[in-house]
Amino acid sequence: MLSSPLHCMRKLLVPKRTGCRSLAVAVAMGLLGIHAALAIISLRQQSVTWDEYNHLPAGLVYWRTGSFDSYRVNPPFAKMLAAIPVLMAKPDLNAGPTGRDFELGRSFMVQNKSRYFELYFLGRYAIVGLSVLAGSFVFLWGRALFGDWAGIVGLTLWAFDPTVLANAGVVTADMAAAALAVSATYLFWRWLEVPTWRGTLVVGLLLGVAELSKFTLLLLYPIWGILWLAWPSLRDLTKPAQPGAELNAAEGGNRRHLPVPGWQAALATDARRPRSAQMLTIAVLSLLVINAGYGLEGTGRHLGEFEFVSLALRKEHIRSDVLFRNDDGNLTRRYKKVTENRFRGTWLAALPIPLPAAYVSGIDEQAHDFDSDSPYLSYLHGERRRGGWWYYYVYALAIKLSLGTMALIVLAFALPWLCPQLRTTWSRELTLTLPPLAMLTFVSSQTAFNAHMRYILPALPFLFILAGRSGKVFSLKPQLGVCTHAGCGFAVGLAKVIVVVCLGISVVSTIRIHPHYLSYFNELVGGPDNGQKYLLGSNLDWGQDLLFFKQWLREHPNARPIYLAYGGTVDPDVAGIDLPLVPFGPNAAGAANQPADTVGPQAGWYAISVNELYGMLPFAWGGTKAWALVPADAYDYLLHFQPVAKAGYSIFIFKISVDKANEVRRELGLPALDDRMDN
Repeated sequence: MLSSPLHCMRKLLVPKRTGCRSLAVAVAMGLLGIHAALAIISLRQQSVTWDEYNHLPAGLVYWRTGSFDSYRVNPPFAKMLAAIPVLMAKPDLNAGPTGRDFELGRSFMVQNKSRYFELYFLGRYAIVGLSVLAGSFVFLWGRALFGDWAGIVGLTLWAFDPTVLANAGVVTADMAAAALAVSATYLFWRWLEVPTWRGTLVVGLLLGVAELSKFTLLLLYPIWGILWLAWPSLRDLTKPAQPGAELNAAEGGNRRHLPVPGWQAALATDARRPRSAQMLTIAVLSLLVINAGYGLEGTGRHLGEFEFVSLALRKEHIRSDVLFRNDDGNLTRRYKKVTENRFRGTWLAALPIPLPAAYVSGIDEQAHDFDSDSPYLSYLHGERRRGGWWYYYVYALAIKLSLGTMALIVLAFALPWLCPQLRTTWSRELTLTLPPLAMLTFVSSQTAFNAHMRYILPALPFLFILAGRSGKVFSLKPQLGVCTHAGCGFAVGLAKVIVVVCLGISVVSTIRIHPHYLSYFNELVGGPDNGQKYLLGSNLDWGQDLLFFKQWLREHPNARPIYLAYGGTVDPDVAGIDLPLVPFGPNAAGAANQPADTVGPQAGWYAISVNELYGMLPFAWGGTKAWALVPADAYDYLLHFQPVAKAGYSIFIFKISVDKANEVRRELGLPALDDRMDN
């Protein structure tokens, strides 16, 4: 009886030896070049986004003052890197080291109004370089494990992923974290294979740099610890038949790409676990790099000297204030709630912390953002609330990743069960799967608020390396004389077609939305035009489309009068836009105290950021030279209308006639407008 096609596929598909590896490198360089070009073209058209507003000025302050107190909610690496080309342009920046948060961003914007966007464009080029670095390691790691085609497939997914391209063009810490997480863990894997002292020094230094990019990467310490402890046991589960056979198969038969010289001796040694002294050295070196990155500022400060704000590190108690005489003449003691460092007054207060003070305070402030009493709103599938959802980031991945990319990820996990030749050791599988799983689990546990899929950007390189495994089907072929079943050749061809089609879907869906990568949504939810029904925040509207709105105004000079409610951090006046604020609706607090004819829809044009439209922000630009406070549900009346245009995908533009305005006003219980010219 003939075997089934599936059985034949498992028996006959074997690795194909690559012909010219330099061709794979050339293809990879081409993909990285295309990726950089797409990111640069996009960044030149995007306005300054929310976090960029503070990141870049903070990096300039670090360089000029040597102090790291400004905007310390993220470590300084990405901010300082982006600031280097901007420093060469000699921007104005009079803010001292005490400049904090939006005050610093506002000061920088006012002082450099005439070239504000150009300065940010300069800083963004450095972040594109980080994305290219991350893509390089996606290729190198996939190629090392599964061969050339696997490296190319994984790199293609990285190069054309909309979320990657969006974050490659903004000055934030997310892309730095992704690039340094994958590069550091790649070298750590190489070190686990062959633990040399030279590798120990390189890995320790790079881990320290990674910890200077984003606090989320503190997860690398427990992740690496688990991998180190589990490494010998996991390797024993899939021992090669002879020394080097496992590595030779993983490399597609090319022995020139084994981890490092001397691997045979490393496999044969009885002490298979990397030495504890080397692991300790990696940790110590990373700690030294963190301190050096902050110029040793505040290193060794006692734990009790910090003023913590997060729930985990602070405590609240009632304290007697002062005695005062009340109206009846009696003395009364006033009490008030006091918040202070929970370690103060304990023996731990005298403990010196071997980290820079700004680093410790930054972790505390970041934790405070995710506390249960966080003031931020979350939004998912039409629901707005305080507090998030444990499945938020899985949900976001399902609608923000390309359908082709998701199919390749699923295929990559299924292929090893279909074809044993596509398997690698359990130790290597864990090295690739544990980091993204840990990162996704950690961010999913932070349910105080959900607004940014970019928090899991550092997990994407690992997922794309795994997805790249599917590319190995191009290096597999049936062996003559082993099986004559006609279905085997068909199975090989079908697998290749599936991979090509999935890659094509990923590439085409990205090119179609260029340059609006930040607002990408896949076809499961109807694309970016329906994105606001499912996710808001930086997943759709991060203030990036102000320059597109400026272009729309220029192309539509008759669209007047027009009102604006812009939800970005940049004053529209910097872009040459000065428009009155969109009027509040009847559900806004205080609307009852305003003249009825000024509340709700008026005849004219309206431009409003989608975050404002759905009540996600407490302020907006429009009508003044400062943010205007916006009550909750101030603009929900505009949901009765359909936008006639969009600037990018995040600024909705409405045209409201007198008749349509009066129709909605009647529904809202507002008096009708007087007859007037219909604009």
